[in-house]
Amino acid sequence: IFRDLEHRKKSSLFLLLSWKIIIAEKNREWEKLIVLTQELVELAEKYQYRDELPRTHLLFAKANFHLNQIEKAENHLE
Repeated sequence: IFRDLEHRKKSSLFLLLSWKIIIAEKNREWEKLIVLTQELVELAEKYQYRDELPRTHLLFAKANFHLNQIEKAENHLE
């Protein structure tokens, strides 16, 4: 399914990355979630898609919380 999504020419650039984020979160792969969320931030900034930014801070906070990085989690929640 992911190979098919990667090769679609008319799909959103955010689509595959969003699914990878969902899967990393479901599998509790917190370091991977941080890396993927950073990619999402960079993509959102590149295309000036600010609607995604609140979600990214929540994802960062959740991943940092589960990695026991409480201060970083709190900063993202602010």
